[in-house]
Amino acid sequence: MARTFSIYYSKVKNVVKSLFKGGIGIKKKSTGSEESRTLPRSIPITYFEKLTYRLKDRKTTQDPVSRKFSGSEFNPSEHERAMKYRREIDGLRAVAVLAVIFFHAGFNAFQGGYVGVDVFFVISGYLITTIILSDMNNQKFSIVTFYERRARRILPALFLVMLCCLPFAWFLLLPNDFKDFSESLAAVSVFSSNILFWRQSGYFETASELKPLLHTWSLAVEEQYYILFPVFLMLLWKFRKRLIFAALMVVGIASLAAAEWGAYNNPDMTFFLLPTRAWELAIGALIAFYFLYNRQHAEFIKSRKKVSEVLGIIGLLLICYSIFAFDEDTPFPSLYALIPTVGTGLIIIFSTSETAVGRFLGIKAMVGIGLISYSTYLWHYPIFVFARRASLTEPGTTLLLFLSALSVLLGFISWRFVESPFRNKGIISRKKIFSFGAVGSFLFVVIAFVGVYTGGFIYRYSGDDLEMVDMSFVENRDKYVTSRFLRLLGKEFDKNDSRPKVLIIGDSYAQDLTNALFEVDFNRQIQISTHYISKECGNLFIPKSQFEDEIPPGYVGACKEESLFEDKDLRRRMSEADQIWFASSWQDWQSEYIAQSVENVKALTGKKVKVFGRKNFGYINISELLEMTENERIAIRNIVPPKQIDVNNEMKNSLSPEDFVDVEKLLCGNDIKICPIFTDTGELKTFDGTHLTPYGAQYYGSQLIRNGVLANISRRR
Repeated sequence: MARTFSIYYSKVKNVVKSLFKGGIGIKKKSTGSEESRTLPRSIPITYFEKLTYRLKDRKTTQDPVSRKFSGSEFNPSEHERAMKYRREIDGLRAVAVLAVIFFHAGFNAFQGGYVGVDVFFVISGYLITTIILSDMNNQKFSIVTFYERRARRILPALFLVMLCCLPFAWFLLLPNDFKDFSESLAAVSVFSSNILFWRQSGYFETASELKPLLHTWSLAVEEQYYILFPVFLMLLWKFRKRLIFAALMVVGIASLAAAEWGAYNNPDMTFFLLPTRAWELAIGALIAFYFLYNRQHAEFIKSRKKVSEVLGIIGLLLICYSIFAFDEDTPFPSLYALIPTVGTGLIIIFSTSETAVGRFLGIKAMVGIGLISYSTYLWHYPIFVFARRASLTEPGTTLLLFLSALSVLLGFISWRFVESPFRNKGIISRKKIFSFGAVGSFLFVVIAFVGVYTGGFIYRYSGDDLEMVDMSFVENRDKYVTSRFLRLLGKEFDKNDSRPKVLIIGDSYAQDLTNALFEVDFNRQIQISTHYISKECGNLFIPKSQFEDEIPPGYVGACKEESLFEDKDLRRRMSEADQIWFASSWQDWQSEYIAQSVENVKALTGKKVKVFGRKNFGYINISELLEMTENERIAIRNIVPPKQIDVNNEMKNSLSPEDFVDVEKLLCGNDIKICPIFTDTGELKTFDGTHLTPYGAQYYGSQLIRNGVLANISRRR
């Protein structure tokens, strides 16, 4: 036992030593003995070297990398295929990055464009694993060299984009948003932005399209993978080399199973975190193993060209299907994510420069965009965010197309003058790149600390603007909107209290309604009890089986316990109430069930029912509003999203006038297509376009009284 422990301890000790000495036991034969030496130079060529080599148009049977491995234990031709520069992969990167850009631009045809990130994950898993395994097989792997390559690849362009975001954030972000932005600066610097954005995914948090560095979550996932995966491979390589493939299969299947469960039960966590994304990287890693150890694949490609053509086309079609058929309601990354990832795998395995898909992906334009895809990806999202921040309305199609093109242009400039020089060891040494990374990360963390400590540099504002600025803080919004409703959650009615009893059921719109009653002191005239149910779960008093297919897949698990029809305690309070009010951010599918729901409540309780419709004030940009005079603010009429109006009208038409309260009309006037966002005295009605400020709640309450909605609340139907 002791001897076995000593042997394994010695092996682990040697592995650790070798990591920081620059290589793993490269052995050189001599007349007397074998001694270890290291090779500090990394094997894979850089993008800069690839481009140089391609421009020289050298017609050889092997590229510079494959010639280095002519003495490898791998089949030379097969190894060449695995390691040489492949134009089709850069073309695949172009497909991925363009899909992501058009998705974030908001083009309806690309509602599934987010799968571009999944394509990147598979490509990264394949390339990184190929590099590591090749180095290990030739006993040249150094974890220091590996991290050096990653630092050269990732940090320079990333730091440039973060630095360029700072002045725009200073002028366009409100203190609360700047505070969030500061936190993201720190998180990006320490490779944990995916964790931060997962923690920030609450209901009242800033909309995703308004967070400048949100897209860096995928970089954090890859960076965490880069930290853990080499260590995983090294340990298995030293002790149980044959188990690596099996271990990857186990990890991948476990990760996929977790993703499938999480997509329906905890979608935010599943979307952002490495454990539920690891299987996508594992697909690429398994492909790398396949190439390096399968000596017959090259022959198969040549002898079964039609099969390769078909499988490559299927792969591209799977990716395209995902881009154009998926949308925000598709549970992700669940089993659905197998469609784009398997498609990516098929292209990597079966598409070459000799196949139709390979030739398509290898055209100059596609390869060019693929080469600059990393920098382009970094630039596009902040550009979209700050464009939206600088406007009172959503940017139009023409502007979004221009911004998309600008992202590509900045991506090229960044690649040419930042990425490429930093990858050249002759210009930037190892010591300098590590120092650059450490100093850059430290400075961004310092800036982040100051931003958080000062509340997002709140001193930028003064006077009357401070009140409106204070409304921009999520903490304040959350506290105001939810607090009264939550205090009354599940409250029992007092049988000895003669006041009418009102039960309010719903989500944050029900919370706004509760606040409206309090702001006009109507809560003193009635007893109020509340019950929360999210919009996704259906605020409907009908058997859940009738509408469970309408529940968004990502909320199926969370909605298991939310059923009005089956809640016995709620049914008891409904029978005790004099009136039952439903208020929600009603979805379009709910309109067909709402009439039946109301009739079921009436039949069960014999009580009066009111359904409060949707409300929406359109797009709100407080930073722009601060630049206006009071008269200009009062005169503003925002365009209400047509979809909101349609849902409101459908519900109005399906219910009787005595059962439906047209909230949009109360708050916006007779022309519900446009809506004032300030009161007649210049107070802001809404925090974010949907939730009411204290002034907005007071206005809402006064309109309820003025229009007779609160009149004649009796103990009888």
